[in-house]
Amino acid sequence: GFAEFAASVETELKAEAGADRGRLGAELATHLLTVAEIETLVRSYRFKQAAEEYERLLQSVASAARRAEIEARLPEVRGMAGALTKLVASVNRAGGKTKVKIGKTELALAKADDTSFDFTIPGGNGRFLWACLDTSIFCALALETAPSPDETLGLACLAWDAGERALALKLFEEAAKKKPALR
Repeated sequence: GFAEFAASVETELKAEAGADRGRLGAELATHLLTVAEIETLVRSYRFKQAAEEYERLLQSVASAARRAEIEARLPEVRGMAGALTKLVASVNRAGGKTKVKIGKTELALAKADDTSFDFTIPGGNGRFLWACLDTSIFCALALETAPSPDETLGLACLAWDAGERALALKLFEEAAKKKPALR
């Protein structure tokens, strides 16, 4: 309950004894909401913007614990952003040759940007947000672009966050195989 939360806050503030308590207190009051807002960007597949927000937040935190938390998450989100950037470039180069099956319908991806993609189907065309794809479909498309180990790690974290544990473990292993330092 609240008593445990208050005790954890006090413990964290004591651990940061050398820092400005007023600044730490203000940071503590806003940090969780700020991170939640950034993670909303991640869940919306607005990875580049999320990475930029984490970079800004990293510059402003006083707490070593929160700094470490951001430093751990930032490479994951950068990897997601890199994978999406490669996917967008691949779709735009292919000009309708990138195909994905959603349900019983095959979509030909005509063009894309960092938020969405245009597609055609035999009966017409449309536009979807990347975030509307199942995570496994998004990752499969991104894997076709030969992502770097860091980008593969980003995809693994995306899959993990979406509850796709088997896919995430496969991608974590793939990333670590290519770059053992990621273990």
